[in-house]
Amino acid sequence: MVAIRTLLGLLCLAGLMELAQAAPGGRPNDRAASSEARSEDARNAEEDDDDDNDDDENDDDNDRPKLTADSDGITYRDPRLQLKLQLGGRLHLDFGGGEARGRDLDESSLWRGRLRRGRIELYAGFRENWHGFVQLEPFNRDEPWQDVRFGYSGFDKISLTAGNMEEPFGLENLESSNDIVFMERALPTALIPGRRVGAVAAVAGERWSLVGGVFGRNINLGSDRIGTALTARATFAPVKEDGHVLHLGLSGSHRRYGLGREFEVSPAPESRVYDVPLIGFDAIEDLRAISRLGLEAAYMRGPFRVQGEYVAARLDRDLPFGRRLAALRNSNSNGNGNGNGNGNGN
Repeated sequence: MVAIRTLLGLLCLAGLMELAQAAPGGRPNDRAASSEARSEDARNAEEDDDDDNDDDENDDDNDRPKLTADSDGITYRDPRLQLKLQLGGRLHLDFGGGEARGRDLDESSLWRGRLRRGRIELYAGFRENWHGFVQLEPFNRDEPWQDVRFGYSGFDKISLTAGNMEEPFGLENLESSNDIVFMERALPTALIPGRRVGAVAAVAGERWSLVGGVFGRNINLGSDRIGTALTARATFAPVKEDGHVLHLGLSGSHRRYGLGREFEVSPAPESRVYDVPLIGFDAIEDLRAISRLGLEAAYMRGPFRVQGEYVAARLDRDLPFGRRLAALRNSNSNGNGNGNGNGNGN
């Protein structure tokens, strides 16, 4: 009987435990597990909220205006307005010397340094298509304003630019002074037109480019009228690989002047430290038009690079009627003198 009662007691106890397990509260272990699961879910939800907040903060940071300073200058960016402003410049100091002898050379020996360029530059970009660039050289009394240009590049492969800028002629002339190989550009650039006020259209492909424009006077010349020029340049790269480039180019320009224009060339040596012209000629007066032709080639293979240019200029003169008549009379008198002398002698 004791054994039967003990067995019945165990069965009742097992039944009560079954009822307890089937009750809404569930087993204590299950409740703990559920509580832990709910806590884990809450923690995951909080982490997700934190990640979302971090993403929102990153998005806010990306949309906020930023002001940075580096080797390019001080840059202000506003992503919401799609605006970029950059204030920079360049400062070039040259040092050198030379020995010279000659009647027109006032210094036989010269060793010194000088400020070659000191420019303030401001760039503005808007919506990735509108660009503006202003370059001022305060220490240059003749041409303090260098580049003053504005452009639009929203067309497919085509860009438009207007302002005071370099005419598209030559290779080295269009390279930045920060990137030229030597201290100064080569002597042939003396025949190349410089900065003028004009409008340019440019189209380019992967291996070629074509630029052309119409130009007037330089912005620093005031109201001086020097006629109108048409200038164009075409380039082609038969070889264009990483570290291996072959570049070919052709430039042309024709400018027609008004009356009374002059043309002269007196370039300084390829070092402005010794700023004394060594070659040149007297000014050619009564210039009517000037035509220029330029050929260029450059080759680069790894660290090796070579480039060269050929520039030719043709001048057309328009002598006044009085000077034409005087020149005609001189030619006739010379012809008569030669004829009489030969007749008498024979």
